[in-house]
Amino acid sequence: MEAVEPRVAVEMEPMWPDRPPPHVGPILFVEGMVHRGGGRGVIAMQDIAPGTLLVAERPYLAWPTGTGEETLDVAMVTKILRHKRSNKLLKDLTNVHPVSVADIPDAALKTFEEKMGAEVDALAAKFNRERSVVLRLFMVLQMSAHGSGLYLYLSLFNHNDRPNSIKFTPTRKNPISEIRATQFIVKGEEVTVSYLEPREQTTRTRRLHLENQFAFDPNLDPTSKADALLERFQSTREEDAATNEAYVTSFEQALVDISQSSSPPTLTQLLSLRKEAIAVLDMRHLLLLRLHKLIMEAVAPLVMGEGPESALATNLIIFISTAFEIYKTQLLWLTKDHIDFATTYNDLAMGLGALLQENRTTLFATFPQWNTVTKVRAFISKCQSAFERIDGYYQ
Repeated sequence: MEAVEPRVAVEMEPMWPDRPPPHVGPILFVEGMVHRGGGRGVIAMQDIAPGTLLVAERPYLAWPTGTGEETLDVAMVTKILRHKRSNKLLKDLTNVHPVSVADIPDAALKTFEEKMGAEVDALAAKFNRERSVVLRLFMVLQMSAHGSGLYLYLSLFNHNDRPNSIKFTPTRKNPISEIRATQFIVKGEEVTVSYLEPREQTTRTRRLHLENQFAFDPNLDPTSKADALLERFQSTREEDAATNEAYVTSFEQALVDISQSSSPPTLTQLLSLRKEAIAVLDMRHLLLLRLHKLIMEAVAPLVMGEGPESALATNLIIFISTAFEIYKTQLLWLTKDHIDFATTYNDLAMGLGALLQENRTTLFATFPQWNTVTKVRAFISKCQSAFERIDGYYQ
């Protein structure tokens, strides 16, 4: 944990005094962070406990719906420029990174112009706005918006490959987005989130995404480091290195294809992909964690009453074993109070309890570490206690 030197980062003047967020925790919005694009960020004013609510904010602008043939960014820029209070919107957004076209790296600007230059010209002419204003709006959306919309205060949080906080996506019941600490943060430490979804990506993919969308310079950004969990293979022989890397590329693309498919994969398809993957990858490889989460999404409904009763024990075994693999990887990947652990502990407790009731003989035979009722109940109790402890932090 690295604290930010006070002489480098200084508190920012309030930028949106008429739009205070519903909640701001013990944090400071600062500028002068020379290692960051835009030079701004967030630091802890005091030691912060896991689960602490750091900021809560409604989207300043939600993404448009029903955009037809327009892309989301074109629809959003149109929405802003067409708005009856467009001048006020533009004034508020002047403080969102990038604050000027000069802040956009040349390579990123060139790529954008090649792709969207004609759209910028058309909208600038249509709404009688300076081209630089329209261009910067597009780049603000690309570099500072979130999946749930464009925020003011949330845009000030910087990315880290191993962040100490997490952003929760708003829902219909709760339209406010929250950022909470996922570990103990010391006073003066920068508060960071991950810009990536999903978080489990290879170093190459992660860097490309950060460079292409957020114009990160990997040589400048101190967080762009290879992760040890991406270097774990069944074979560590030098002559197998090229084969390993080639497989990782194809495996990651398969995961992307699954996430973008209009029809969800079947459990059988996911288990087949897993069988193929574990022949090459170590069980703790980060991409396997991503696959295991997909398997949990597919098997969970089957153990919650949607699957045939005759296959319940089999599906519970898949559910428990996958949750346990997730747990073992999370022990290496996450800090102990991360909210993701709460989900895993709850899954393990529920799955083991259900299989104990359904077929304890199968449970004892499949999982030697839990081969007695006493051992099963002791582990369930441990998981329930851990779930309640971590879940309580985030309430």
